[in-house]
Amino acid sequence: MNATKPNLFLFSACFAAASLGCAAAAQAADDSGWYLGAGIGKSKGDDMGKAAATVDASLAAQGITSSTSFSGTNTAGKLFGGYQFNRVLGLEAGYSDLGRFSANSVITAPAPDSGSGTWKPGNVLSLAAIGSVPVWKELSAFGKLGVAYSKVDFSYTAPVSGVAISQSSSHTTPLLGAGLKYDIDKHVALRGEWERYLNLGDNSTTGRSDVNLWTVNLQYRF
Repeated sequence: MNATKPNLFLFSACFAAASLGCAAAAQAADDSGWYLGAGIGKSKGDDMGKAAATVDASLAAQGITSSTSFSGTNTAGKLFGGYQFNRVLGLEAGYSDLGRFSANSVITAPAPDSGSGTWKPGNVLSLAAIGSVPVWKELSAFGKLGVAYSKVDFSYTAPVSGVAISQSSSHTTPLLGAGLKYDIDKHVALRGEWERYLNLGDNSTTGRSDVNLWTVNLQYRF
């Protein structure tokens, strides 16, 4: 009888542990799956002064004195899809259209003139790991770390001075992000998100800047 009690206790403990393991596995399976989403928002060049300085330096090399400034914001959008391995970890690919930023110059020498152009980070492809933590009921917070591939196109003209610049630069650079996700039901979620695309462009040709992207997104999990 005394030998049976320890065995019964051991069996009960093993059964409880197995039950908890099965429950955790089932929960992980429920949290996993593929998803797609889309969003719209605003993009903002974080340091367009560097891009403006590149324009002025390029004009100065041609004997032209100028003062250039860039517009700071634009409408932007994104598409994304990924796989959620469990409640905590996921992997996501994205396609973002960061829009274009306008450049305007006041030229004072050798003759008065004005110049204009566009700095277009345009279409960006990205791949990032996402880590999530629950905040309250259906609300969770997430962070994002990955890489982005971009092609920045810069074009510029100053008609009186006879200046025409056309440059392109393609690079793979870091991507950071963070946001909140609210699960409306088991398939549909609403996401508010900030992303920062680092070092887009090239200092010596197109000009370089970080670009921030704020979006509101709708996500569907299969």
